Amino acid sequence: MITYQLDPKLTDNLPVFDIRAQSSMASNAAIASTTTTILPTTLPRAIDSKLLQSDIAIILDTSSQDNALLQKTATDIISALTIDTVLPNLYSRVNLMLLGENSATVTGWTLPKAILLASIKIATRIDKKASITIPNFVNPFEGAFQQSVMERPNVQRIAIFITDNNLQHGDPGTRLKGNQVVKQNDIHSILVSINPTLKAETDFSTISKAFTGVNSNELIAHDFVSKDNLFENVLLNGNVLCNFGSIIKSSNQDSAFTFPFQNEDAPFITNYCNNMHFSFKCANENDLLPISVAMTHYSLELDKDYVQIYDDTDSTDPEAVFNGIHDSNTINSIQSYFINFKITTDFNGVFKGFNAAFTNCKILA
Repeated sequence: MITYQLDPKLTDNLPVFDIRAQSSMASNAAIASTTTTILPTTLPRAIDSKLLQSDIAIILDTSSQDNALLQKTATDIISALTIDTVLPNLYSRVNLMLLGENSATVTGWTLPKAILLASIKIATRIDKKASITIPNFVNPFEGAFQQSVMERPNVQRIAIFITDNNLQHGDPGTRLKGNQVVKQNDIHSILVSINPTLKAETDFSTISKAFTGVNSNELIAHDFVSKDNLFENVLLNGNVLCNFGSIIKSSNQDSAFTFPFQNEDAPFITNYCNNMHFSFKCANENDLLPISVAMTHYSLELDKDYVQIYDDTDSTDPEAVFNGIHDSNTINSIQSYFINFKITTDFNGVFKGFNAAFTNCKILA
């Protein structure tokens, strides 16, 4: 489970430079399914909790024992969002989904905040297990996110499952199908436990195994404390939402880094997250030679999302800046004991990311 001990007042004033390249790129990618764990990362700055551009499915388990808390949690989350259903827009849409005994209620992406808040009251408690079978839930869940991908291809997609138990029932294909839906639609799943006696990571396996991906789409297990805690430490922290800390650790001592991972043979893509502020170092292996950084291609939101490379002098002037879309090999040689590789993204618009290869240096996680 992620242990959140984050200070939203931390700051990291990263410089922004307007050096850009543009061209067309093929956009096809895929990732494999697996179980999920996210490592904690530090929120780099306090962010307005309403500055979140996403299509968000909020899935309420109506078999939850504490129905009042279930409804309150959903109400708090939706109330904190800036919701705009008229396309195109800079903010979020919410699709409220209610897990029932034999079916799921799916409200769609077009409801305004007032109607969504009123609809939460429909989530009356059922005495039997909630169904997450393929026909009852996975298929409508998939349909909702397929619509999201079609209507807003460069917008972050989030699924928040809220429950206080692990009693949901699926069918033999639920896990495989659910994992496929997550990766094929680039969904960031969050399991929110509202049961103070159960830990999201260790005590909930049904949903967490059925609706997860790998790499940047691994499910996040979160013990609910407050709406502010969820926003600051997960929803508005792209480092956590995209599992960046765990991904960079798995790249320790490597000489290449791709983020997010793309399967170029698949007909779908994986994008990075909003509100990312992360850096790692790559150490020189032979001080007599420069470090070479090759960006084979990159796709970053123009004038908003950046990869910046600094030398070891702690200078405010970067040695290289990447922004926009570029699909040919760009090589930079830097004479330095190490380089600092920084990624910054703003609150809206997500793209395919980058492929970086390093010569004469190893990544330090």
